[in-house]
Amino acid sequence: MQNIPEKRSLADVPGGPVFLHSVGKNGALERDEQKENQDNHKAADIGLYGFGKDREEVVEHRDGKLLGEEDEHRETLMMELTRLVQRRVRESSWWERRGKDCAILSAAFGALPAGFLLLSSSDWWCFLLGLFILGISHAMITVKGTHLASHGALSESPGWSNFLAIFFIEVCGSFSARVGVQAHVKMHHAHTNVIGLGDSSTWKIPFLPRGVYLFLAPLAVPIITPLVAFAHLKGHSLLLVLRTVLCVCLGFLSQFYLLMSVSGLCFGSALLIMHLSRAMFSLPYIHVNIFQVRERASTHLGDASSLGLGFDKKALIGCYESVSERTDVMHAQSSGMCRRHVLGYHIGLSMFSVSRRPKRIFQMTHGVLNLPRNPLLDWTFGHSLISCHVEHHLFPALSDNMCLKVKPLVSQFLKQKQLPYHQDGYISRLRLFYRRYTELMVLAPPITELVGVQ
Repeated sequence: MQNIPEKRSLADVPGGPVFLHSVGKNGALERDEQKENQDNHKAADIGLYGFGKDREEVVEHRDGKLLGEEDEHRETLMMELTRLVQRRVRESSWWERRGKDCAILSAAFGALPAGFLLLSSSDWWCFLLGLFILGISHAMITVKGTHLASHGALSESPGWSNFLAIFFIEVCGSFSARVGVQAHVKMHHAHTNVIGLGDSSTWKIPFLPRGVYLFLAPLAVPIITPLVAFAHLKGHSLLLVLRTVLCVCLGFLSQFYLLMSVSGLCFGSALLIMHLSRAMFSLPYIHVNIFQVRERASTHLGDASSLGLGFDKKALIGCYESVSERTDVMHAQSSGMCRRHVLGYHIGLSMFSVSRRPKRIFQMTHGVLNLPRNPLLDWTFGHSLISCHVEHHLFPALSDNMCLKVKPLVSQFLKQKQLPYHQDGYISRLRLFYRRYTELMVLAPPITELVGVQ
């Protein structure tokens, strides 16, 4: 993987130091070398943050002015939560921090031989079982594995993290590791729900009918993924392009060869089975992504609570950074005549402008939600994408198992501090999106038109 912009320096804030992390040499996550105290040094060592805020708002001055007591209190909230989480992580064994997730991924690879052998059976039930094994193993490797590898959550060694990112993302996931880490870690996580940066608006395909978009188009994900990867390689070095092409081809050809040689399938059947196994979990994959990145473009601030997600307008007003902005929002509520920049990107949740974004803890708690526990999706996609998404956005470098372990602590802390902790069901989100598909995907104005008073 290629070098990504230089590592940022540590910035001091009144509530304590905020660590700025970056995707450093060869795409591996690097920890900032500057530490203010022993607790925070340990927090960085165990990789709580993974990626910090990439903006001037984390420094002590904003527009030449010192942060006030209210800002200091908000930053202290994040540091207080961080100390609780880092204590829990320090008390955990290697098995809890990384071992369990590594074992799950190893089991996925270990199940592949059985899947290929069952596909050679003349019995239809054995054949279908083999197809299911290949499908679920592929989802675990390419969703859970690539996600953890992109955050460096599988190994403490930069070299191994580097290798695993290339292996999982490029060989198994058929995407560019360089582009994937840049888009997911440096943009989506650093700028969650920020217009034009972390809003992931590329999921919008307004010309597709809702039935096609939600239930048919996702089946084309295995074909579209490498094409998108190659398109995003334009302008990168020839070495990076060559490596990505070779790794993606290696992944495809390896599976195709095993289907023909081990499973005994003909050329056409091998292609069909390879596509079906790769597309088996593409529907929930797309659904989970649109639950977490689509904008609710027409939501008035006063209407947010109608979505049934516990959207606290008072708490949201409290997270703004200036008296004038809070006044604007309260005026917007009373008049009902404007669309603020705080609209929904996880559907019905908060979206922020670049210049008016709250502190990290408010940004993540207002803009992220958890889905309920689902054994199948938790194992294939990982807790950090399903039932612990809030925890994952607060502490991106934690593994799936550690996100699950700190979940009770995080939820209790947020509720005690009267911060939102959004949760909603998979079917509930799907129904909402299906019911308001035209509003969300067809009639929604360009993102830039949503900033400020309309």
